[in-house]
Amino acid sequence: MDLDVLKCFRRIVALGSLSKAASELGISQPALTRQIKRLEHTLNSELLVRNSRGVQLTEIGEFLLSHPDIRSPDVGTYYSVNESHWNKWAPGIQRVVAAFKNGDGGKVEAKNARYIGSLVADIHRNLMSGGVFLYPADAMSPQGKLRLLYEAAPLAFVVEQAGGAATDGTRDILDIKPSELHQRTPLIIGSKRDVAYARAVLGEK
Repeated sequence: MDLDVLKCFRRIVALGSLSKAASELGISQPALTRQIKRLEHTLNSELLVRNSRGVQLTEIGEFLLSHPDIRSPDVGTYYSVNESHWNKWAPGIQRVVAAFKNGDGGKVEAKNARYIGSLVADIHRNLMSGGVFLYPADAMSPQGKLRLLYEAAPLAFVVEQAGGAATDGTRDILDIKPSELHQRTPLIIGSKRDVAYARAVLGEK
């Protein structure tokens, strides 16, 4: 039975239960699950929306609220960084990444590495599950690689609204006053305590 996948999703959201929706639609739960997987392929874009109610996740096409009031865990499970740049990093960044990888004597627990290489995708996962994303300055890009105004700052705004944090290593991203349109910046963004740990290490003399 080829049901309208959007109709299936709307009923699950309205009823708050996969089993109730399946019963109402006259379809088995496994079949309904397959329909929802089809929806995931059909609606392959998502919008994170910041409004007066916090951070919400809506799906393009129907704008159905799927994740109300997203809150970033204070401590994350994942760290995301391109470790192939290790030899180009300053010692402080190397120490931060090593701590996220292996732990640091009780100050921070070891995390799992997850790096897609897509800024938005990595931050999306870390926002939902908890984690920290790093795109530090290096020997080739001493001012950082990401653009402040249209990459780092918008994502920092969303993540902070969800209870996370974002820094360039010394300053909150949203406190940086831009001096040029395409200004670049290092970025450490994600779970609040993980970002605070990185900032503390980088601030040590």
